[in-house]
Amino acid sequence: MFSSIPEIVEHVLDGIAEAELLDSQAGLYEFAESLMRLDVQRDGFTGSDVTSVEAMWRYADANFYWCGGYVVRLRDGRRAYIEGTSVPEFSEDGETYELEWSFDVRFLADQPYHSLTPLQLCESRPYRWEEAPASLNELLKRLVREG
Repeated sequence: MFSSIPEIVEHVLDGIAEAELLDSQAGLYEFAESLMRLDVQRDGFTGSDVTSVEAMWRYADANFYWCGGYVVRLRDGRRAYIEGTSVPEFSEDGETYELEWSFDVRFLADQPYHSLTPLQLCESRPYRWEEAPASLNELLKRLVREG
């Protein structure tokens, strides 16, 4: 039915009720974007290899800038840290913009997620980690059911 992870993610996101999205503004679209941009050659795994999110942090501002990170568990038992940013690139007239996404991935041993230092590009303050974010793990369950 689906030929790629982006198609599956797009289909699942379309199927989530608007009210549910409003209740779970916990980086759902940003996480989906990270899944779609993973490349096995570059990163060592793809979005379909992610089975759960152990923890996440995020920051977003009113100008559409976002940065965040996810500690994920993979099908083969490995753990990885996905950290990314999205920066708006505005048109010359300032009316429209496109988001420029960037993600870095590294594999983790057994260190706890809170030992990782998030990017300090957003503000010079610490970021709060959220353990086992329900909305992201629910998205992964839906992806498995739909895939």
